[in-house]
Formats: sequence, structure tokens, C-alpha cells
Amino acid sequence: MRWKHTFKHVDVSESLKSYSEECFERASRFLLKDSVWQVYYSKGKHHDCCVEVSVQNGNGFFKASGHADSFYLAVDEVAEKLSKQFQKKKQKLQQHKEYALSKEARFEFVNNRLEYDHSEWKAKVSIKKPA
Repeated sequence: MRWKHTFKHVDVSESLKSYSEECFERASRFLLKDSVWQVYYSKGKHHDCCVEVSVQNGNGFFKASGHADSFYLAVDEVAEKLSKQFQKKKQKLQQHKEYALSKEARFEFVNNRLEYDHSEWKAKVSIKKPA
């Protein structure tokens, strides 16, 4: 994982960086590929701490933000939101199936004698070679 931390109206804190990286690494257990993390820390007018995270990897783009009285609480909130997003994406990727290659689609090409009629099935599934 590659990290980019940006601080606005806040002093740079190595302990906050290490804490956020540790929390986000725990949340990223659902990611399937290496990713780029951009973490943005800012302090609002009313002393509201805001943490925004953008994650880019081979499976998509994820973004979450959290507001709290402390940066550490905001990081925990963002880590929980990202964990839910990663888990949902991973489930979609694992449960996705191409219908033409499934058992149900192959069953459509079985004749009355329980034999495959390969002529139609191969025509639909095979890849044509370039001429």
C-alpha cells in the first residue's frame, strides 16, 4: 500500500499517521489488490476534526469521510465505513458468475437422451480466432 497524508490547519503528527495506517490496514483485509491511499486531515472553524480517505486499486475507487471531536475517533469512523465498502465489493466479485459458463446454461444444451449437443454450446462459448 502506498500512502499520502495531507494536513490542513493541523500540525503534522507521526503518531496520527501511524495510527491511521494501522487502522486502515486492518480495514483493507477485504481488498484483493494493492492500493493507493490518500488521507486528508483538516480542522474546521468550530474545532471539528475531519478525516477524508480516498482509495484507488484495481477493483475500483472508494471514498469515505468522518467527523468527530478527535482525529483518532474520526479515523476509526472512516476505517469502519471503508471496511463495509471493501467487504461489499469483495462479495460482489466472488459471487459474480458468467451465465454461459455455468452448469445451468450447459443444462439447456442437453437433449432427451441426456447427451450434450456440443455444436450449439461451443458456438456460443468459444472464442473466434482472428483471421
